[in-house]
Parts: sequence; C-alpha cells; structure tokens
Amino acid sequence: MDNPNTHDPYVRSIFSGREESIEFFRGTLPTKILELLDIDKLEDTKESFISEEQKESRTDKLFKIPTKTGRDVYSYILFEHKSYLDPNIYTQLLRYMTEIYQWQKKNNKKYSPVIPFVFYHGEKGWNLGTEFLELFDLSSEEKILKQYIPNFSINLYHLKPEDPDFPTKLLSLKLMLRILQHIRDDPETFEKALRQTIKDLAEEKLEWKRVAILRAILYYINKAREDADRYYNVEFYREVEEEFMTVLDKIEERGIEKGIEKGKLEGKLEDARLMKAEGIEISVILRVTGLSESQLKENGII
Repeated sequence: MDNPNTHDPYVRSIFSGREESIEFFRGTLPTKILELLDIDKLEDTKESFISEEQKESRTDKLFKIPTKTGRDVYSYILFEHKSYLDPNIYTQLLRYMTEIYQWQKKNNKKYSPVIPFVFYHGEKGWNLGTEFLELFDLSSEEKILKQYIPNFSINLYHLKPEDPDFPTKLLSLKLMLRILQHIRDDPETFEKALRQTIKDLAEEKLEWKRVAILRAILYYINKAREDADRYYNVEFYREVEEEFMTVLDKIEERGIEKGIEKGKLEGKLEDARLMKAEGIEISVILRVTGLSESQLKENGII
C-alpha cells in the first residue's frame, strides 16, 4: 500500500495552511513551551532536509516561531509514514538537525534552538522513548559516559486508528487528519470514517475550502488505497451539499485527476483569489485549481 510518495503530498497539503499548522502546534506542544512561544507569528521556512528518495516514507517541515522574549525558535516536524517502526529514527533525526544548524549558521550567522517533533503514522506502537539517551543500555559504571552522548528530546505525536479525532475546532485540520489516521483501515472501517468526514465537511462555510478538502482527500485515497474505486461512486457523496456534485460528476465520468483539471475558468480564478486571501501557498493553489502560474499573473492574483 505504501508506494513512493503516497503520503507526502497529502501531508504537505494539510500543513500548507498557516492556520492548520498553528492549530496543530497548539494541540501538541507542551503547555510551558506554548506559553513561551508567540505561536501566532509562526512562519513556514519552506526548507526540507530529506532527500527525494526518502520522501516515500517521510515528510519534513521546518517552522520558525519567535518567543515572547524576542528569540527565534525553530520547530522541525518529521512525519514518519512507514507502517513499521524505524529503529534508526533518532540517528536520522540527529543528521537532519545537524543540517538545520548548519543552515542556520550559514543564513543567520547564529544558532537558534530547534524543537524536534516526530509525527508517527505507523501501525506498530512506539517503543523508542522520547530521548536519544534512552536507546543506550549503560551500566551504573558506564553512566559517566553520558556526557559524551549528544542527547536530545523529541515531541512525539503518534496518530493511531483507535484514537479519537485530533482535539481541534479547526474543521479542515480535524477532517484531513482523520483520513490520514484511518487510511490503512479495513474497507468497512475506512468507509465509515470517510462517510462521517463527508457529513462533517458540510459544516465548512467557505465553498472553495470545502471543495479543496474534498479534492485533497479523494486524490489521497486514489494514491494510498488499492480499493480506491470503491469510494468513487457519486452516490457515496449524496449527503454532501449540492455544490460538490459538479466536481463529483466529473470524478465519476473521467476520474479524480481529470475532475480536478476541469471546471469553469472563472470559478477556478475565484477559488484562487479566495485561497490567496487566506494565505494559502501558491503551489497549493496551483495544484488545487489546476490553473497555471501565468493564468494567476494574467488575472492579477499574484
């Protein structure tokens, strides 16, 4: 099921929105850390420290967040997509953090603290602790050697199928994480989660956002599940508000990717304007609307 780049585009679409990223940190970082950070001023650095071949199993994002004392702090999120637990995660994370500190020194001429964050999406439980030092089996006599071990702690978020929804009032984040949470479920369980997601999606007030979320979900299902055709019947979505049906009819007729590419130009341009006003990344606007960068420029959107 986990083919190359199956999960990476979907995870990036979730965290391409600034509002979603801020809300995720509000729900996962320790209270004392949140009290120190000016989380509403979060910035996506757009930097990545993993190679192309590694993207089949993980995604990374580096955010800059100022503290209330005026210092910059970086939060590095590593999303582990493997269905199994990788025992080398700490050494790999240590390498990424080293690259981040080198990048800081080159660009900022100074070091700023990095908060390592692991978002684990595997089927097996996490048994690697939350500190690198925990992986070392030292005798009481050998503990004197701890001073030479480059120890660091991680913030861990393990997305498990049996857990409740992510605790947030932000609907887009809750629904997209729900699909990620259940993407490996058996067909009946996944269908139940998807049906509930479609019902809940009607609560989103912004039309462009409802359609964007639906498109992202369906595209992800198409890439991640071998039984994807099971979920493409338009009848499956009849409980969704009527404006979805144009998109869904195109999905039924020509497939999801054709459905994304089609549509009236003016409607796509309006979607793009609204998304730009919400601070959505240009790369996401291009992917969701199917427009080209030249079309956005010609119509004064960028």
